[in-house]
Amino acid sequence: KTAVTDRGRETALACGMTLIGFVRDTGMKIHTDMSVRVTKEPVMKIYAGKKRIIHS
Repeated sequence: KTAVTDRGRETALACGMTLIGFVRDTGMKIHTDMSVRVTKEPVMKIYAGKKRIIHS
């Protein structure tokens, strides 16, 4: 799975943007230093900079 579609990548390249994103499905395990969390619902986030979220 990818968080950014081909059209989104093409738009970002045309505008000189770098996109960073992720997708998590329901039940996905997230391993951290101290624990393991399980996602309760699907989520997609795409970032265009350090502090700005375009879609969630």
